[in-house]
Amino acid sequence: MDGNCGEQANTRPLFSKRSTPESPRSMSTAVAMESLPPLKKPGIKSLSFNSLMLTQWLTSVNDNIFSWLVIGIGKDYVDPGDWG
Repeated sequence: MDGNCGEQANTRPLFSKRSTPESPRSMSTAVAMESLPPLKKPGIKSLSFNSLMLTQWLTSVNDNIFSWLVIGIGKDYVDPGDWG
């Protein structure tokens, strides 16, 4: 007995093999990749990066303005003897 209890051993691989260069699918992929223009890496001057920086800066300014507003209003409601 080989431990299979009369069943045939499963010889199929667990993971499918990648397509070989001779297969039609990989050939069409290779042709498609060659026909694409080269990718441009967006730099610091890109709209998306500048929009992100503007959003981060406005968030920081908003937090700081709110903190100073709360401190300015709140200090009038606290006794000076309670400080520290």
